[in-house]
Amino acid sequence: MCGDTGRTALDLNALHLVPTPVSAIREAGSFTPKSHIIFRVASAAADVFRSFLETLPGGHSGWSERLIIERVQDERLWASTGDVPTEFPQEADGYILWIKPDGIQLSAASVASVRYALRTLLQYLSTGDEVPAVTIRDYPALPNRAVMIDMARLKEKDHTYFDLLDEIAAWKMNALFLHFTDNQGCTIELKSHPELTSRHVMSQDTLRHLLKRAENLGVRVIPEVEPWGHSRWISNYYPHLREPDTNSEMPFLTAGLPRSE
Repeated sequence: MCGDTGRTALDLNALHLVPTPVSAIREAGSFTPKSHIIFRVASAAADVFRSFLETLPGGHSGWSERLIIERVQDERLWASTGDVPTEFPQEADGYILWIKPDGIQLSAASVASVRYALRTLLQYLSTGDEVPAVTIRDYPALPNRAVMIDMARLKEKDHTYFDLLDEIAAWKMNALFLHFTDNQGCTIELKSHPELTSRHVMSQDTLRHLLKRAENLGVRVIPEVEPWGHSRWISNYYPHLREPDTNSEMPFLTAGLPRSE
């Protein structure tokens, strides 16, 4: 039990929020969302707030139309249906979310954590027509939270990677590693050397669209291109570049280094 009357620490697992926040305090009363919720949003947070709504997948309870933004000049990161928050998080990428009987407030330590606060808010509001008043505090335990996909060995259909971005963002991860090459092949389009690519590749145009989608979701896409010891995708086509070791089942590039005796 917390010191203030009516405030109780909640069972975090019972909130059904993904990922689980650092803390949640039950406040007195409950909040009933209206058909439209008008937010005063600090100018520093307005663009990411709007971008977040635009990237919501279809059928997401219509929140992109239900949340209305009124821009307020302020270099701090906050949004509120009423007064400006008086407390701001100190932790990197942290946020505080207050859901009260008379409205909602959020404050954030970074542009990324504005997105995180909004994701938590919509998850929580989607749990019922009326939700308990609560104060949620959260920040990531790790600065880098990523998924790595091995495209060199198995290239999925392009839409899979766009769908994956949405899932990564929903889990508040911030990076996607795409392993484009390995001994098994190269799955990124190479216009200058098409002979080096696998049968199924991601086109450069598709990759540009993927990068733009990732940027709007606050996810970094990090390409991985293997050299030297994992370069059979090159040496199979250009055998003169191989290390001249006839006993090797996995020939690799010499990169102009002295040849083995």
